[in-house]
Amino acid sequence: MKWFSIDTNLINDDKIEDLLFRHGAEGYAVYVHLLEKIAKEIDIDNKNNGYINGIETVGRLAHSLYVRPEKMKEILDTCAELKLIEPKDWKNNKIYIPKMLKRKQVLEYLRSQETGKKGANKRWKDSTPIKTPKSTPNDHKELDKELDKELDKEVGTISIDRNKRNINSKVEKIKLHSEENLRSIELNPDYDICQHFLSYLTEYHPNKTKALRKGREDSQIYETWLNDLRILNDKGYTRDQILRCIKFAINNEFWRKRLNSLSKLNRKNKDGDLYIAYFLDEIKNERKKEISKESLLKMMQ
Repeated sequence: MKWFSIDTNLINDDKIEDLLFRHGAEGYAVYVHLLEKIAKEIDIDNKNNGYINGIETVGRLAHSLYVRPEKMKEILDTCAELKLIEPKDWKNNKIYIPKMLKRKQVLEYLRSQETGKKGANKRWKDSTPIKTPKSTPNDHKELDKELDKELDKEVGTISIDRNKRNINSKVEKIKLHSEENLRSIELNPDYDICQHFLSYLTEYHPNKTKALRKGREDSQIYETWLNDLRILNDKGYTRDQILRCIKFAINNEFWRKRLNSLSKLNRKNKDGDLYIAYFLDEIKNERKKEISKESLLKMMQ
């Protein structure tokens, strides 16, 4: 299926409310994403309708929504507990939502496919082979000449039409991919960090911002930064630590002029330390100095 409809009161469902209560917007996004994955694969010839494609592991699903794998597993465990996905299948690491196959839209889609298939089979059975007279080699030569003439006239037009169709098809795919990416980016828990950092760049590095936005949407910039943040998360750095580092750089006159990309946090300085680790050490040292000053002032009072 190319598309499917979502109930307007889905968010008011008791099970969905429970899912939201436990996992917030991430839980809702994961469940809707599962519905999209299943709907995409529904077909009359698919023997596994209602199941997520076998290669879609927890890790791949987590990566597609920029959610940590352990968080994705927690959400899927909750879905199984609430019977939003089939618990028995989930025990075998399979994701199955049988309710999808009972939806009116899905039933009508499969019914229309079946009707079309039966009609095609009937037309094939009813058709009778056309008997053609035997031809001679000379007949073939004359026919080839005529076909060559017609082909010379039409090949230019055919090539142009084919190129137009290919270009239009690519444009539609790019548009669809962009819309899907934008939805997944906006649902990412670190989306606000990217917005905050772009605002900082716009104020302090206008030329860098102009170069970044040349021929690109903000969502494409965010996609690159979200990947940088994911790498930092994989290395064990938390969202709060990343935000503290950005705030430190903005408030530091020296680093405000030099931090112009989130990927810098993943790079190493001349001492071989990651910049994020260096910034965190600097923050810790500044805090120690503040505490020492406060202690000294108290002693002097």
